Amino acid sequence: MRKETWLVLNVSFWSFAAGFVIHLFSGLFYVSSFVGERDPLLLLMLTVYMLSGNLVLHGFLYFAVAVPLMAGLFRCWNPADPAMYPLSGSGIGLAVALVAAFLVKTVDWYSMMLWVSAGFVFGCLWWNRLYAAGESQYAT
Repeated sequence: MRKETWLVLNVSFWSFAAGFVIHLFSGLFYVSSFVGERDPLLLLMLTVYMLSGNLVLHGFLYFAVAVPLMAGLFRCWNPADPAMYPLSGSGIGLAVALVAAFLVKTVDWYSMMLWVSAGFVFGCLWWNRLYAAGESQYAT
């Protein structure tokens, strides 16, 4: 496998993991607001149960739609300001979150937190690992 392909896979995996952690914490805050202070394992189990409903759909949309879209956009587009990478990644994440909301016919704010934060982290890691490190053929 080419080094750049490995870097794109690495960036996409870690950005989805970071988005899922934000997703998990926001769900944990929501569950703890109505359950109260009880057993932490109960809170974690209720949170995972609440968030696991659409996780397969979001994982598929992220790796099949958002990652190729963001990688293709970032390869072709070379902005002078590095802040445009995380901002455009967040915008793509928000757009795909709205598509996912249309598919399941409800707006899930926790899933939107997953998408926007995953897109933001993807943009940050893309700029940091592929451009700032100079390890890419697309490096400036």
